[in-house]
Amino acid sequence: MTPTPSLSTPGSSLSRRGLLLGAGGGAALALSGCVATPGPGTKDAPGTQPASTPSSAADVVPPPDPNKAPLRLLVYGDSITRGGQSDLVVGKAPTTSWLGHLGSGMRWVGGAARNGATAAELTAMRVGTPTSDLSVYFFGTNDLLKKSSVPTMLKQIRTFQYSLPAETRPRAATLVAVGPMNGILTGARLLAWNQELFQAASDVGWGWIDPWPTLRLATSGDNYGKWARTDQRVDNLHPSAAGAADLGAGMTAAILRLAQTRKLPLPAMAAMAQPDDAAAVG
Repeated sequence: MTPTPSLSTPGSSLSRRGLLLGAGGGAALALSGCVATPGPGTKDAPGTQPASTPSSAADVVPPPDPNKAPLRLLVYGDSITRGGQSDLVVGKAPTTSWLGHLGSGMRWVGGAARNGATAAELTAMRVGTPTSDLSVYFFGTNDLLKKSSVPTMLKQIRTFQYSLPAETRPRAATLVAVGPMNGILTGARLLAWNQELFQAASDVGWGWIDPWPTLRLATSGDNYGKWARTDQRVDNLHPSAAGAADLGAGMTAAILRLAQTRKLPLPAMAAMAQPDDAAAVG
């Protein structure tokens, strides 16, 4: 039986050179034809991050500005986002989803998640598009397991992003690294995917974030593909409530740094036309 989309709601785009962000680094931003050189975020390419402790991400991220409205997140993903629920309602994420552990400074406002989903299923998962500031595409696990490629997945996601209503779609978007898969794929294969995704995001000016450092056993080698602790997982792929809490903390840290270093939400004038190559899905 085909699972139905979830993350139902009650009731924006980047330039060619836009956002590039690692979980603990800075970013490069270009808008309206003004190109910036890569910033400190480039040091956070997969395999180059220092070993992390559970508190390290929070230690380097300033607290959100209480005078700013929370960043509104449009989230699409698979079972890691869904967290085992048959249906997710905005504002009521379970403790087994990272969405249930987002910190202050951001608010989940819509999107969808489906068990086993790949980026090819985004159109079928589409729900209403509330006004939001940042699209978070938490895909890659199933795309990788089903032998898709990074270029194909990215084209599918970008095509979907630019198909959203221009008046409400986020003007910024980020991709997310894949996490550990004990015994399913090697650490080398997962690292290669994340490195390729990091570069692909850079090439088209999209964000790339890695919320997984505190859940991986190592930053490189075979242990890159293994979970740091057994209590963080319910099987080889999916976080437990404890793992989802760590993942939510990692997502919060990465998104806050993105928002604070790039002054998100972007102003309306930053909205750009759809790139010519976004319509072609490989």
